[in-house]
Amino acid sequence: MKIKLARQLFDASDFGIILLTPEAKIALWNDWMARASGVAGKDALGRSLEEVFPGAVSSRIKRAISNALDQGMPSLLSRNLKKNPLPLYRIASKKGETTFMEQQITVKPLPSEDGRRHGLIQITDITLAVRRELDLKLHARTTEAIVEGYRLSEQRTHAIVDNALDAIITFDEDGVIVTFNPAAERAFGFKAERIIGKNIETLLQWEPESHAPGDVTPGGRWLRLAEGREVRECAGHRRNGDVFSMELSVGLMEVDGHRMFIAMARDISRRKQAEKRIQYLAHYDTLTGMPNRALLQERLSQAVIQAKRTGGLFGLMMLDLDNFKEVNDTLGHQVGDLLLVESAKRISAVVRESDTLARQGGDEFIVLLTNLADRDGVSTVAKSIVKTMDKPFVLQDCEVKSSVSIGVTIFPNDGEDTGQLLKNADLALYRAKAKGRNTFQLYVPEMDAKVQAHKTMEQELRQALETGRLALHYQPLVNANNGVISGVEALVRWNHVRRGNIVAREFIPFIARTELMAPLGEWVIRQACAQARLWRDAGLPPVPVSVNLTSGELCRKNLAGGVAGALHDAGLEESALRLEFGEDAFFLAVERNPKALAELREMGVGLSIDNFGAGASTLDYLRGHPVDQIKIDPSYLKKVGDTVRGAALFAAMVELGHSLGSTIDVEGVETFQQFEFVLRNNVEEMQGFYLSHPVTPDAMTDMLRLGKPLATMDVTRLFRG
Repeated sequence: MKIKLARQLFDASDFGIILLTPEAKIALWNDWMARASGVAGKDALGRSLEEVFPGAVSSRIKRAISNALDQGMPSLLSRNLKKNPLPLYRIASKKGETTFMEQQITVKPLPSEDGRRHGLIQITDITLAVRRELDLKLHARTTEAIVEGYRLSEQRTHAIVDNALDAIITFDEDGVIVTFNPAAERAFGFKAERIIGKNIETLLQWEPESHAPGDVTPGGRWLRLAEGREVRECAGHRRNGDVFSMELSVGLMEVDGHRMFIAMARDISRRKQAEKRIQYLAHYDTLTGMPNRALLQERLSQAVIQAKRTGGLFGLMMLDLDNFKEVNDTLGHQVGDLLLVESAKRISAVVRESDTLARQGGDEFIVLLTNLADRDGVSTVAKSIVKTMDKPFVLQDCEVKSSVSIGVTIFPNDGEDTGQLLKNADLALYRAKAKGRNTFQLYVPEMDAKVQAHKTMEQELRQALETGRLALHYQPLVNANNGVISGVEALVRWNHVRRGNIVAREFIPFIARTELMAPLGEWVIRQACAQARLWRDAGLPPVPVSVNLTSGELCRKNLAGGVAGALHDAGLEESALRLEFGEDAFFLAVERNPKALAELREMGVGLSIDNFGAGASTLDYLRGHPVDQIKIDPSYLKKVGDTVRGAALFAAMVELGHSLGSTIDVEGVETFQQFEFVLRNNVEEMQGFYLSHPVTPDAMTDMLRLGKPLATMDVTRLFRG
């Protein structure tokens, strides 16, 4: 019975077997090989592999065969599609079909009765796996093999089974294990002598996808699986209690009139883990652990289908972290990543478990709120998110202030498909940012035109920067003691193709919310330095040039380096440049980028606070980070003619600035009365339309040659000097 069983095991193998004589001639060519190659066994016997597959046997296979026959060394050949393709990877049959071979081919030596070595080659077919899941499915359908015209000795048959890569187990109709090969010992952790006689159900467990009357007994289920010639996934149970995934195929055979089952199983736990990891990477963001864009799209599509069926509502919120780029630029990408992670946690704590929070990419998140009772529910959640995100974060011992802007759409009012809902949520988000950020906006149809106008402006500004339609005008700063020009302020102008010259206040607040601010700011600094160089080369008095910075520019990580580069390229000393910034920008830079302020002061670049007194100033900031000049906000000058209290407040502002060690510049001098008032209040500089409007570089050149603005020529006697 053992001989018959061993031969039938060989007959039921689901892989190709080639037995070579000591002279490397084919002594065995099983039916699997005959079907795969289209070469019958009788035609292959006595020939070499090269004769059967002309030009298809690689040097690696030849070397493996030689090692097995001459030196008794087994070989395992791994196929690498890019570097080491094995020619036996594909074998074409007579019908024109192609069989794909597994990435491993084994060549092993086998001793014969006369002591000479034979060679055993084993090849596994994964045709269905390649078609089904590329290279992830590495196992194929089980097929029965019938050896025609050649009978193996018991020794050779056992050698084939013992050297098989897969676990091979035979059991009877009652499930009692009869044989257990070495590969099965390795897979399950049991020695053959300890497991033979036990029930197969202790090792392999599976349930059919559908039940039939014969499934009531285990034997009936195994018979159904064998007759269906299926490859199934099942649970394998190791001796140590571990449960792992296996691919299983079952065959049926007759031995001495008794029906026997042969199970061939392979451990696929690593492959399952790889598939699970690939599935995770395909649907989840690796940084935050939140669903990604792909999974959101699936859930959003499902929400649309369900809401259409039930007539329900759901909300979609598009969130964008305010000032995230500044955090990245000033504190580094590591802190930026931490901010994204902590933001995701805070938002998750607000939404329900049944809702979806997804990371769209960058600093953008999407919240899908399903099964809403009414529209007000979305606004309630949006308010809660804005509130929780407005609290400071502590990241790597740094307190980071951030906030969030949110655009909201509601199905079905704001769109009946996923694309329209996302588009309109983006429009609402754009509107929220335009209104000052740290807020949310519900979509309304009127937003389309407004947002489109903003996007058109952004595109036109980008083109203007690239085509040279931006230019600098200059306004003189006048010494209050002698009326001499003591500096010039650079002010950007946009020469629009249709609207003509546009002043900075009409487009800088808009451009400050875009990525164009950084290149524009760098261009202004370099252009101003280059113009200062031209004036010096023309022999004009050296006066500092002032350039305005937004909060985003002042928080830029390498601001000092960019300024130093512009001065160096223009051949100017550091004192030739003065940087101006508003109070809010100054306070933000103190909190987020104090290093840049310190570097600029150490370089010797002049620092000036513009519109001082317009915001909620904190004197502690100025004590810790002094500036060279304070420009008093024009609103204080406008009040001096109204009341005595207005004049007293102006004088107090001047005194405050001097007490902080800063010189005082007064902006907005527009009338003769204001001019006279400023001269009486001990300030160092003044500027405004009464003295001179911003002018072109050529006009400013003429003014510098004169040394004074033309408007002051008739009032020279009034200056204190």
